[in-house]
Amino acid sequence: YQAYCVDFRAGTTPPAIAQNVPILPKEWKGLISSTSMGIANKGNPKHADHLGKENEPQGWNVYEAQRTLTILRQEGQHLELLVKHPKGEFIYVGTLSADGKQLQITGKYLQALLIVSGSTLSGCGSGRGMDGNFASWKDKYSAYCHEYKAVQ
Repeated sequence: YQAYCVDFRAGTTPPAIAQNVPILPKEWKGLISSTSMGIANKGNPKHADHLGKENEPQGWNVYEAQRTLTILRQEGQHLELLVKHPKGEFIYVGTLSADGKQLQITGKYLQALLIVSGSTLSGCGSGRGMDGNFASWKDKYSAYCHEYKAVQ
């Protein structure tokens, strides 16, 4: 999987590669708000791994939960991130825009565009089922929004 940030402008010379990309704080604490059809990922507290298969919601469901985001590595515009939830974690890669105001992240099944504003990182994304089969991918999907504050 890959993440790209692109800036095209007709009739202009290409911009120079970013030289002064901001270094983002390493630790962030926040909240995720999710709306799903089926249980798209194990970060959902209603996933069968947490409840037992007989209790897994198959239709529309929602949740809000705490998350911790850690920037494992940043090399200029390029990042590796870890998002922890109570039952596990997700690894993402990301690309920070040249002006440092947007961060596109993607993982094995999830992607989001986050806005960087001072000590706040927020934005929304979507994901597909991640139980390892086509039926899960086809029938389970989610829309979610993140809101993080840098840990001082």
